[in-house]
Amino acid sequence: MTVARTLSLIAGLVGFAVLSSGCRTVTTVETFKYGFSDLEPNAAAAADRRSPEDFQLRAKSWKHQWRCSVFDSCETDFFSTLYVFDKRTGRQLKWNRVEVFLAEDCDASADDRRKYKTVVDTDVVSLGWGEDRNGKYDRVSALLVFYADWGSVNARMRTRACP
Repeated sequence: MTVARTLSLIAGLVGFAVLSSGCRTVTTVETFKYGFSDLEPNAAAAADRRSPEDFQLRAKSWKHQWRCSVFDSCETDFFSTLYVFDKRTGRQLKWNRVEVFLAEDCDASADDRRKYKTVVDTDVVSLGWGEDRNGKYDRVSALLVFYADWGSVNARMRTRACP
């Protein structure tokens, strides 16, 4: 192997290492945290005695990944399909309606309707924006309001980068 070819190969490997060192990837379901709150039973279901601790937010699919070059040019993929598991019954719950308030920061709120959607008669809800969005979005959150015949319960989902 010639010296020029060896140097060319080394330069290519160094360039790849530099470009790939600017990347950050998060793809596992462990990258989100959640909490249920604000359980509001209907008057007819008040004796049901549900509590926010009875519910668990689970992901059927989850992808949250960003790629940044050394020049801070980034693209982010984010999409998920979530469902609620009732720990008391051991079953996935079906909802009359689910409202989703998605934020590109850690403070998703029902006051912000820019990224709002509603889904009816469902047991799963999808959120996110898909693939290859320009920018680095490592802090993402959602407020989800689940409505059933017995009342409603709120859940807040945040990526682990959020405090």
